[in-house]
Amino acid sequence: MGTVNSITTYIGPEVGMPVMPVSGLDHNDDGTLCQRFRDLLLPDRKPFKLTLHSHAAPSLNCNFLPCGETAGVAAWWFGQKLGLVEAVSVYLTGLDSQETKLVEIALATKPSEHSKPLPISLFHWHNVLELKPPILATFLLTPDSRTNRMIATAAPALANSLFSILGVG
Repeated sequence: MGTVNSITTYIGPEVGMPVMPVSGLDHNDDGTLCQRFRDLLLPDRKPFKLTLHSHAAPSLNCNFLPCGETAGVAAWWFGQKLGLVEAVSVYLTGLDSQETKLVEIALATKPSEHSKPLPISLFHWHNVLELKPPILATFLLTPDSRTNRMIATAAPALANSLFSILGVG
């Protein structure tokens, strides 16, 4: 697979600490997570929910919403109910001229009746749109999301699976 343009932006409340990149993510070297996402995406790329478990971190939930045939949005959260969304990942392939519009509609919709609207500003969204597809854009919404290893592992694994199925990258 070729190059995927990736941007990660923290847009949560100010906590007085700089955003630090996550490093040392070596517990998925065998590609198990990518294969799990691939199995959920094939053959028809329907919406799915998945809980990821790790002995080193709290369980992480994913709610993936396809946006047309070639793009999607994933909400990441901890706990049983989709209430406080920790992060949102956007996957744009550039294959369909309507995918940006469909992703914008998904981002404007509250993830659940228990959650608040996503605080993604036009400024941050336009930064994403300036990149050349395929694009993985992850918006970190809470202080805990900035250092969470599960989000930092799962978001790119889902990108790998979606983009490879569609033959882009």
